[in-house]
Amino acid sequence: EYVPLTTRLVEKAISNQWRGKDLTSVVGKILEARHRDACEQRALLDDGPQSKKETVIVVMIGGCTEGEIASLKALSDKARAPLIVLTTAVTSGRAFTQNLLADWAVD
Repeated sequence: EYVPLTTRLVEKAISNQWRGKDLTSVVGKILEARHRDACEQRALLDDGPQSKKETVIVVMIGGCTEGEIASLKALSDKARAPLIVLTTAVTSGRAFTQNLLADWAVD
C-alpha cells in the first residue's frame, strides 16, 4: 500500500516514534538538532498525562497533492488526532500532467 512520505513522517510524530535518525535521513542534521531541542523543552514543560488531544499543524511549502491531503485526513481519523494542513498550493494528478505537457508543447 502506497503512503506518501509526508504522511509517514506525521504518523511517526503523532505516535511519539520520531527518532533523530529518521529526521537526519530525510532532511539533515540542522532540523534534527532543532527537533531535539524542541523535544527537550517540551519534556521540561510536561506535567504528566494530557487530557486533551494536541492539534498537529502540517506545513507544506511548495504545494502538495490532493492524495497527500486525503492520506493525512485518513491518518487523522485513524489516530483521532486533529490535523491542520497548510500549503502554498494544491494540485491533482490531472492538473500536474496538463502543466507538464504544456511546458513541453512546441509553439
